[in-house]
Amino acid sequence: MIKRFFRRFSVPSPTQKGIPSVLVGLGGYAENVIIPTLLKTQQYNLRAVCSNDQKRITSIRRMYRIPEGSASLQNYLQRDDISLVFITQKDNLHARTVVEVANAKKDIFVEKPLALTSGECTSIVKAVTKNNVRLTVGLNRRFSPLGQALKEKLRTRVSPVLLLYRFNQERQVSNRKEWVLQESSPVQNLFGHIIDFTSWVLDDVPVRVYAQSSSPSPHRDVVATVTFSDGSLLTIAFTMSDNKLGRETIEIYDEGRTIALREFQELRFYGHPDRDITLSSPDKGQYNQLDSFARFLHGDQSAPLVTLQDGINAALFSCSVLESITKKCAVPLTWKKS
Repeated sequence: MIKRFFRRFSVPSPTQKGIPSVLVGLGGYAENVIIPTLLKTQQYNLRAVCSNDQKRITSIRRMYRIPEGSASLQNYLQRDDISLVFITQKDNLHARTVVEVANAKKDIFVEKPLALTSGECTSIVKAVTKNNVRLTVGLNRRFSPLGQALKEKLRTRVSPVLLLYRFNQERQVSNRKEWVLQESSPVQNLFGHIIDFTSWVLDDVPVRVYAQSSSPSPHRDVVATVTFSDGSLLTIAFTMSDNKLGRETIEIYDEGRTIALREFQELRFYGHPDRDITLSSPDKGQYNQLDSFARFLHGDQSAPLVTLQDGINAALFSCSVLESITKKCAVPLTWKKS
């Protein structure tokens, strides 16, 4: 209740001068991250929210002073005064909604994962290309300040590196979400984030993955090894444990030196002359991504963008991880540079 009260008075109201937008899907991430962040950029005019839950619509509208709300997205897709749709629904609804919005010729911001199957990816490409809409995917970690610093540091590397990416999905959160199969699996929900960030940091293409799980489907505990084209190796250790363990730790080993990125708040150097960097709070890049997307929509072609191809690469990678677990063998990756 205190957090809701604080947000009510700390987040600006939707600006009338921003990009006219509607958001569909009012889960916790939309409420606590996406909506307050896009309002803080002051570059989006969030005119309406959509959900099947009328109580959620009423609550979110009151909290963020959003003018309109409806159970039907179609009401807004037919309007000329809406040009952008934020899609933050359950994972299994992303692809069909992207196609629906693209066919209405509206621009799109869709949370990850873009899709759950290769067939969904194909349908999305056809709809987005045919209707010439602009789309980005919420793979925000590449926009984080410490991610940017890490990429700059690795820019001068001359040999392959070894990366260890440990991701802990807190069990309390996981149990509440339940990871029902008809929505997605933990792999499909989160592994796209990991591969998008690491391939971007290395500026290299992953070519093969071998994954194993110590738990039955939907695979709550997974270890995956990814080989990159330059010989770099990434080991992903995905677990579900107590939140006291922490959420994300990335370690990069390079010729006896180590760089550690923890919670996107601390960047530590071991064997490097660089000074450690600590932010006052974690910053996973959501604000920077939304700000950059707005600049892109306003015509700044130099603004960094997570492209449709980036989203497809991430989605297909997650599919390959599940395929590797099932087949118990390494799987070659289909990856296209943007």
